[in-house]
Amino acid sequence: MLRALLAAAVTAGLLAGGDAATAPVAQAEPPNTNCIAMKVNADGSCSLTPISEPTLLSMPAVTPTTTEGPAATREELLALVNAERIKIGVAPLAVDERLHGSAQRKADDMTQHNYFGHTSPHDGTFGPNYVLETGIGCLSAGENLTWLGDVKVNHAAVRAVNAWMGSAPHREAILNARYVLTGFGISGVYVVEHFCLVR
Repeated sequence: MLRALLAAAVTAGLLAGGDAATAPVAQAEPPNTNCIAMKVNADGSCSLTPISEPTLLSMPAVTPTTTEGPAATREELLALVNAERIKIGVAPLAVDERLHGSAQRKADDMTQHNYFGHTSPHDGTFGPNYVLETGIGCLSAGENLTWLGDVKVNHAAVRAVNAWMGSAPHREAILNARYVLTGFGISGVYVVEHFCLVR
């Protein structure tokens, strides 16, 4: 399994120094695509108990090369994600400030603790749990991550969304018509998108 994860990381450019890499939100091809970041039960329903993620990839230390603000903006990311949804006839996502907050907490955690993955090595928090802690009342939650490689990269928002759209589980999360709320976090070289399926 570790070999498969390393091979996937190399293919994605993560270990080869590429500009963008992604980590799967959940199982590579979940049998129920409405459970992107949550556990799929035997009967095909979604469980609020998140899938555990035992493996995490440690990233080399990255010193930001600018302090003039994030290379990508939340507004750019939202416009690009919604453009992808509109292309296939799916309603645009609405921003919820609480999801901006949960995604920002996740992005800051990756920067502060120097890792790239859905599970934090310092406290074991699984990324979508940040969403569930917001009090929104999500039936399920999802998380997309990307690593830009350099905070000064040109067209960072475009590169982040392109990386997500080039990965089946990330694309499924973006295009999932059941998700109605989103929020973004940007910290250093990391971009996080959180999703919520409301009750």
